[in-house]
Amino acid sequence: MPRFFNNAGPTGREDGIIPVFYDYNTNGSQEGPLEHLRDCQGYLQADAYAGYLNAERIQEALIWCACWAHASRPFEKIARKHKKRGRVHLVMKLITAIYQVESRLRQQGITDPEQIRELLPYHWEPRPGLRGE
Repeated sequence: MPRFFNNAGPTGREDGIIPVFYDYNTNGSQEGPLEHLRDCQGYLQADAYAGYLNAERIQEALIWCACWAHASRPFEKIARKHKKRGRVHLVMKLITAIYQVESRLRQQGITDPEQIRELLPYHWEPRPGLRGE
C-alpha cells in the first residue's frame, strides 16, 4: 500500500525556518522514513505506523510518542466496553479537557508554545487514582 510521509526538521535554526520534507513510496515500506530519521534525536510524534515504532529501535536518540488521537483510542475502546464509571472514564475526561484547551487557544489565535505555557495555570500531574494508588 502506498504511503506518504511528511516530516518537520529540527527547530532552533538561526533563520527561524523549520524545514519540512516529504517522502512517498509505492510499497508502504518503512525504509524511506527510517533512513531520514537515522541521524535524528529527540521526540518523534507520529501515528501508530509500525515503521515509526522501529525508528526508536534503530535510533536510540529518538523517543516515539503517539499523538493524542492515537493515544486515546485504546482508552475509548475500553470505556465503551465498561459502563461502570472508573479510571478509564477519568482518563477520557482529561483527554477531552486537553482538546478543549487546545480549541480555546486556537480560537484566540494563540499558537506560540512559550505563550501557551505562561497562560496555563499549572502543569498537570497525574491524580493519585490514575497512578494506581
